[in-house]
Formats: sequence, C-alpha cells, structure tokens
Amino acid sequence: MGEEKREEGIVKNTGVLDLKSITEEEIERIKGIENVGVIIVPEKFIGRISAKMKNVGVVVPYKEGMRLYSGKSTINADTLENVQEPMNIINTGKLLIEKNVTAELINQKINDIRNYGKIIVPKNIHGALMSKISENHGKIEVLEKYIQERIKELQKEIEELQEMGKE
Repeated sequence: MGEEKREEGIVKNTGVLDLKSITEEEIERIKGIENVGVIIVPEKFIGRISAKMKNVGVVVPYKEGMRLYSGKSTINADTLENVQEPMNIINTGKLLIEKNVTAELINQKINDIRNYGKIIVPKNIHGALMSKISENHGKIEVLEKYIQERIKELQKEIEELQEMGKE
C-alpha cells in the first residue's frame, strides 16, 4: 500500500470540509486544499479560499445562523415546532424528514435548503420541501419509494448470503 505524504498546511482528500468557523489567521496557514467534495466557508472568505483550491466539487457560502446537517440526521415535527426563526439548512449527509412533518410546518419553519447529500422525504410533503430547495447537488428521494428500493436491495443481499452459506 502506498503512503500519502502529509504536507503542512495542505488539506486533502475529504468529502466535506467545514470551515464555517475559520478565522483570518487560520486561512493564512492553509497553503492548499485538494480533492475535496464540498467546502463550507464564510462568504467573506470565499475569494481567499478559492485561490488555494485544486479539484474541489462545490464551495458553499456560509452565513451566520445557517444550520449544517452532516452525517445521518432527522427532522421531525417537534424539531420544527421548536424553531423560533425560519431555518436556512445546508445538508451534506443523509437527512430524513419524518412523516409527522406537515407542509404547513415546512412553509413556516424552513426558509431555504441547500442539499449536497441525500434527503428522504414523505410523498405528501415532497412538493412543499422542493419549494424550499435553492440548490441541489445531491439526491432527494420520496420515503415510500426509498423504503421499497431498500427492501429489494436487502432481500437480494440476504439471498446472496444464503447462497454463500450453502456452499
């Protein structure tokens, strides 16, 4: 196996690089950013970061107060009911919108969604959610269809494992 040579000040080979809290001093220490899927960076630093990039998928301008969902996350009615101000969401992971969320809650509590991952949403609120998407570089799937596809995938995997067990 080859070893990757680490260079001081070079950020390499990562799916999501979260720089939303970066300072001017920290930007100065970055010499380069290579092979990154998504970079989240404050709007005021985009120009300075862009000059250091090589082979980067998307640069997401971050504004104070945006909510970042990364990894596997869930939004339900309780979450939205407890939000004071409408949310601006950046999703870089897998975000599940639960069935108890209504179109009315989405319209009242979500201002904007930028999706760079996967969002799974119930069919009855798909339209309301889509109306909040300002940028989609990921995948948005209907929950009911997603469940059926996953069941088929798992059934196939079980069959393959059972065949392997017979040998």
